[in-house]
Amino acid sequence: MILAPLLILICSLFILLIIGVPIFVSLGLSSIITFMTTAHMPMAIIAQKFYSNIFSVPLMAVPFFLLTSSL
Repeated sequence: MILAPLLILICSLFILLIIGVPIFVSLGLSSIITFMTTAHMPMAIIAQKFYSNIFSVPLMAVPFFLLTSSL
């Protein structure tokens, strides 16, 4: 069922936010919970995918642009 991962993601996000976890931690934990329950992949592969997606050129351009504008 396609809605099951979305439901897990949204419910875990709201539960974490309601109990007072900071937003950035809630987003990360809810995505990890969703991957662990639906993806059936080893945790090492999930961590590698997160790490490889963080260092993409378009995502890194925004902080560098803001850094150069403040100089």
